[in-house]
Amino acid sequence: MTQSTLAERRFAEADAQAEKLLGYVRMGVAALLAASILMAALSAERPEDAVLTQRLVFAMMGMAAYFLVGLAAIVIVKSGWYRPGVAWAAAFFDVGLILWNFYGGVAFVGVDPLFAMAMPAAFMVPLVLTFGALRFRPEIQVAATIFAIGALALIVFASPAPDFDPIASMRQVKVSHGAPPNAIRILIVLSLGLIVALAVWRARRLLERVIAEAEARANLTRFLPEGVADDMSDEAVARLRAARRAMVGVLFIDIRGFTAMAEGMGPEASGEMLTSYRAAILDAARDHDGVVDKFIGDGALVLFGLGERDGAGDAVAAAETLAKRFADAPFRVGIGVHYGEAMVGAVGDDRRLEFTVIGDVVNVASRIEALTKEEAVVALASAAALEAAPRGGWSPLGPRVLRGREAPVALFAFDPT
Repeated sequence: MTQSTLAERRFAEADAQAEKLLGYVRMGVAALLAASILMAALSAERPEDAVLTQRLVFAMMGMAAYFLVGLAAIVIVKSGWYRPGVAWAAAFFDVGLILWNFYGGVAFVGVDPLFAMAMPAAFMVPLVLTFGALRFRPEIQVAATIFAIGALALIVFASPAPDFDPIASMRQVKVSHGAPPNAIRILIVLSLGLIVALAVWRARRLLERVIAEAEARANLTRFLPEGVADDMSDEAVARLRAARRAMVGVLFIDIRGFTAMAEGMGPEASGEMLTSYRAAILDAARDHDGVVDKFIGDGALVLFGLGERDGAGDAVAAAETLAKRFADAPFRVGIGVHYGEAMVGAVGDDRRLEFTVIGDVVNVASRIEALTKEEAVVALASAAALEAAPRGGWSPLGPRVLRGREAPVALFAFDPT
């Protein structure tokens, strides 16, 4: 799994967790503000004003609805019903509920639109918009903000204003800026600051988690062959560690007399030659859906059949490609190919995960490659490989007894010229 894919996956998980967290935040904010509204309603210092009483009733109804919305969000996430569209619905419901409470103060309570923005409900709008910082979904935040601004402007500027009455206007100013409304405003500002701090903390935690996982997977890929390391999801790593039986094609390649050659060339020239040589092997492995398991000095072990393709056919085709590629090289190579069953997997921990292929097929391929020097040929393939994937251009060499083995193995030779 690439770093970008890993980040996308973590952000998707964070979306669901954000809605659950927002459920608790809604319930907490609703309970806090409802308590302050109730205290204001019971305060002996509260003026007996019908407008203020109506505002308090509207506010309490809004907080009760807000509490229930938060509870619903928690239930949705915990029950596994969460979908990406839930975040859109919740964001617009948040803003819509507060705007309805705000509109109620203007349309039903009779607050002059000139003083509407002084209502505590107006302070709730930026608070619910701040919730978007917990979602990591900027498109939702932009849409909700446009919706809120448009609705506020419509309510404030399009609502009919009553005839100007200086005494009534001053009474509304006094009511809107009395101790209870100001206490509610202070609690809203406190809630806004705490939510911003919570959003920053969550963003930092998520970033630290993604970076840590990316670093862990980067460490793993340093020790895994190209191709196997392409998918480093949790599921893929678990499959690698579990190991499995597979029919694989195994190719060994080695430079003949490299030690003596390198002694005469010097370290710089031999290093450049090895770089070019390994690049050709990597190209052949890639072109034939193979995986370079490891380079050992001037030798290489290449595996085929780890995916969905035929391992025997790809291994033999790669041997032909490499034999032709090095036919005009200033050095000679030996290539051995075999096909059979092996255990494929990885061992180790998160610090070092080593890919391994265990089975007789690996030993036989190594012995076949060693035999190319005695037979004075570039490439040898077992009958098992060619029977699984018949190809022309290979000449029967007959059965040969490999070093360390008793049963002879039928071999075929390839001439790149």
